[in-house]
Order: sequence, then structure tokens, then C-alpha cells
Amino acid sequence: GNHFDHFYWSLFGRPGVLTVTGEGSKLSPEEGATGHTNLFVGFWGSGTLNIDSGGAVSYRYGHIGYDSGSTGIVTVTEPGSSFDVSNIL
Repeated sequence: GNHFDHFYWSLFGRPGVLTVTGEGSKLSPEEGATGHTNLFVGFWGSGTLNIDSGGAVSYRYGHIGYDSGSTGIVTVTEPGSSFDVSNIL
């Protein structure tokens, strides 16, 4: 899987779409990461995160549409797909 302690999707006003798809596909901080582990979808602009076909996203903090004027969309479809975020900000 891909591990990022802080993951920014759609940084500096550029729109973006990220899809985590397929059983065993995971986006999360590296195991044992210290400090805040943040996922940003739509940091300074628009961002879309799609999770399907058993894909998984797991973070301590999730920021959806973070900055003023930014938009973030998270879509989880199909059985077995998961979006596990302890705190949505």
C-alpha cells in the first residue's frame, strides 16, 4: 500500500481525483508514524477521493474541503470498501 503521514489531494488550487480500488489497496500513514496523520481532500482547490472494490483509506484526521473556497468529495462504494477516519475536520 501507499503510506503518507500527511497526504494532500488537490494542492495549490489544482483539481484532482484519486481512486483507491481493489482488495488490498490501501492509503494510510506509515505504520508507527508519530504526530498528526492528516488526509486533505481539497486543500486549496477541489479534490475527489473515490474508494471502491475493497479499497481502504485510514487516517487519524481527515480534512475535506480544507481552505475557504475549497471543495472535497469522498465517495465509498461497493461492499468491503472503507473510509476510516477518526476525526473529520
